[in-house]
Amino acid sequence: MIIGLIGGGLGDLGPGLRYPTLSQGKDTVADYLAAKRGFQRVAFADNLKREVAQAYGTTVERLEQRELKETAQEYLALKHCRDDEFVDVALESMGIVAKYGSIAAIPVGVLHAELNEPRSPRWVTQRWGTEYRRVRYGDDYWAKQGCAQASGPGDYTFTDVRMPNEPESLAQINAVLVRIIRLGTEVSYTGQEHPSEIALLHTPVVKTLINRDGDFDGLYRQVDSLFTHLHAKPAAASRTSTRASSQRSPRSARRLNGGNASRSGSTRARRA
Repeated sequence: MIIGLIGGGLGDLGPGLRYPTLSQGKDTVADYLAAKRGFQRVAFADNLKREVAQAYGTTVERLEQRELKETAQEYLALKHCRDDEFVDVALESMGIVAKYGSIAAIPVGVLHAELNEPRSPRWVTQRWGTEYRRVRYGDDYWAKQGCAQASGPGDYTFTDVRMPNEPESLAQINAVLVRIIRLGTEVSYTGQEHPSEIALLHTPVVKTLINRDGDFDGLYRQVDSLFTHLHAKPAAASRTSTRASSQRSPRSARRLNGGNASRSGSTRARRA
């Protein structure tokens, strides 16, 4: 069995409010599924973090420090990135290239400031995952790699379903989608949300789990009831997991030979 976890959503909130994708309880549910039912944890972002770590000469463990995910850090300044193509993409994503017409036209002082500005792990991974890999190498860049991780025997939990094509890819390997909402975490729209934060607010799921702070037993009971729900209503799981059962793909997915992007070199000389 394969379960894809979506964090956040709309619930019963009024206009202008949403539950964020972060800190909703996805890891808590995944840990419970691993301990109670032997599910293996996988994430679409696993390979993303490995690529970023290699490009910055750091470790995945350092990038994953929960308390520092939103904190700008000097080691993630663009000047430390070994992938010049990503540096170009990052500068473009900030509107600097559009402002001056080209990277070559950016004033030295402005370029120096941007290259030396500390960045947070969230800032880097969002741009690496979307503006860099998905935009330049295809929407399915991460989805193919992620689904390939669930091609072996056993049960799997995807802990980070965030982008529109990921539910579609999971449907091809017969996965079911579960949403998790943590009460009391609702936020207002700012207009500055990254696509990964709002893309799946309306995505249908087989069940929504309500996470109440401190009530782990209540959350675990909802997880257990999920299996009763799926066994009692297989049609519901089937309807969510695939739209064309007659053309389902095998669970094994072709691994993508990614991770080695060609370098543009357009900022290399100016970064020296």
